[in-house]
Amino acid sequence: MERNSMELIVSDGIDISGPDDEKWMILRKQFVENQGWMQVDGTDHDRYDRDPNTRQLVYRHCSKIMVGMRITPVETCLESLSLEMMSDSYGMRSSVADFLGGIEDNVSLFDITRMVADNPKSRDEYVAIKQGIPKMLGVAFKYSMENAQDNNILWMYATTPEFYDVLTRMGIEQRLICRGYASDEDARNDVITYFCCTDPRQSFDALKNDETLNSVNHGLGVNNPL
Repeated sequence: MERNSMELIVSDGIDISGPDDEKWMILRKQFVENQGWMQVDGTDHDRYDRDPNTRQLVYRHCSKIMVGMRITPVETCLESLSLEMMSDSYGMRSSVADFLGGIEDNVSLFDITRMVADNPKSRDEYVAIKQGIPKMLGVAFKYSMENAQDNNILWMYATTPEFYDVLTRMGIEQRLICRGYASDEDARNDVITYFCCTDPRQSFDALKNDETLNSVNHGLGVNNPL
């Protein structure tokens, strides 16, 4: 592999492989610490890392992990770690549960977590992040279609306003269910969390950004995108 090459890595469970595993876990932990989402035991590991149905996706540029995410199928919204970490002190958990509870019987739910990008230090790294995110989403969409119980798929995720804006600029349609603080610690640190959902099928069908569409198709394995 050439030094300036870019590569999408897909892994079952927590192990990405070799040194990439450590790099990804460091990037994850830094993000989770900043958001105040750490586990009670002070680690970043949770049950999704032990779930054999979890897929971890990372995008590497010049041996550096630039962006990554996890996707895990869940039976109901109450199994979602994204929902579980929300503090009901601010009505976040209730708002999400009320919304998802009315539709989850008709959809296959997937929880997207640890959606995090490193801070780009150069234009090449910025390009790697810009290309890596939609490619990961394409792989996640393919995985969702292969593992959905029916044709209706819904992704849910807790994210930062910055990552929400990145996806919006790429043309990804999102529904912002609620915004606020995931915990009392977040409130003190003024760290805002967005809880969102998206129908990936509708979102990708509506894509108007050719660059994003091509990257999504790459992740889907489509060699000749329209």
